[in-house]
Amino acid sequence: MATFQFGLLSQVIHVVDDLAGARQLYGGVFGGLSFYEGHSPYELRDASIFSIGNLTVEPMSPSATDGADQMP
Repeated sequence: MATFQFGLLSQVIHVVDDLAGARQLYGGVFGGLSFYEGHSPYELRDASIFSIGNLTVEPMSPSATDGADQMP
């Protein structure tokens, strides 16, 4: 089996079921600084971007827009 190493991790993007809960976790618990909250009409998703130390965390979830459940 091949092995590999991760280098410096600078951004983590992940899909969540509860975006409000993720915002509370990263902002309230970890003290993250939120510098973006919004909706992408092109990707049909809602997201937040937080800075936690030297790491950028971007939780996102499908929006309530028709067709969002069909996006990759």
